[in-house]
Amino acid sequence: MVQNSKLLLLAQIREIYERVVFTHKTHEKCADRYAQQNKNFRLAQLVLSALISSGLVAIILTDQFWVEIITAIISFILLCINSYLKDFNLASEVEKHNTAAKDVLNIREKYFSLIRDIMADEEPISELVKRRDLLQDELSTTYHNLPRTTSKDYDKARKALLENDEFTCREEEINALLPESFKMTEISNASH
Repeated sequence: MVQNSKLLLLAQIREIYERVVFTHKTHEKCADRYAQQNKNFRLAQLVLSALISSGLVAIILTDQFWVEIITAIISFILLCINSYLKDFNLASEVEKHNTAAKDVLNIREKYFSLIRDIMADEEPISELVKRRDLLQDELSTTYHNLPRTTSKDYDKARKALLENDEFTCREEEINALLPESFKMTEISNASH
């Protein structure tokens, strides 16, 4: 009966772990989206400001009516962008989602450790359930404080995780980052 309880607990924790991995990656993708938007808007502000300055110089030097119209249109576009950015701080959104991703990453690693501990079968089920419950409370509090994401962010996270293997580490990739004495092939060979 205890073994069956551990299998059920493991199944539950694995499912929660999957959701936490997706939440983490979704916030990373959302931060990336806001960062790109911020970069694009800042570049647009710079280019439009340069065009307005050039237009003002051209108005002074040439006194052409069409230059005045184009400069006025560009000024209006810049005003719209500045108004949008005044009310919506993209850099702040990037920071919020980066912080959210870091908070969820910490919980993700705790769930990963819990999976390991359940599979190692070294702790009684009662201790594992206590850890699960504490972790669930922590996750609930963290989720309650997370900023909103979009379905577009989730779709990008899904693609990153399932198609682009952004979260998966292969044995050869891990080994490439470790000194020779810590590589799994070395440990496997040493145990034989």
